[in-house]
Amino acid sequence: MKIPIRIKRSEDGSLRLLVGYYARNGSIRLNGDIEAMVDTGADISIISEADALVKMGGSFKNLRKTTRETLRLGGIKSKLRTLKEVKMKFKKEDGTAEIINMELFTSRCTSKKKEAIRSAQTIPSIIGMDFLYKNDLKLVVNPKENEAYFEKVE
Repeated sequence: MKIPIRIKRSEDGSLRLLVGYYARNGSIRLNGDIEAMVDTGADISIISEADALVKMGGSFKNLRKTTRETLRLGGIKSKLRTLKEVKMKFKKEDGTAEIINMELFTSRCTSKKKEAIRSAQTIPSIIGMDFLYKNDLKLVVNPKENEAYFEKVE
């Protein structure tokens, strides 16, 4: 089982690993396509504030607090909230679907400054190391061949 990851060169010349999935959680009205950056330096997976505002209609009220209430994303202090049992639907290399149920997080900028709020909404959704660990997946990257994917650890 392979889940393809897109390798994209950003404006500053760095390479980004991007993976798309469809996220659904009926209890909080989460429903929509997400494009997330794979970040091996992140210990948790996060649906960005921008994606949460669009895919959830900005409803953070019913979300559970986490034991880790805040973190810095892109230098901006943000509140974390738990998204229980998110159904993540990925398209595999063979065209079939791989469904992974997982607890994710979302963030919300704590600043009242417009510049900080705008900046927070440019931070992408993130697939962190928890995703690989909890789902027995490995990350394979070969940038010279433009090849990257998640694969099940046997």
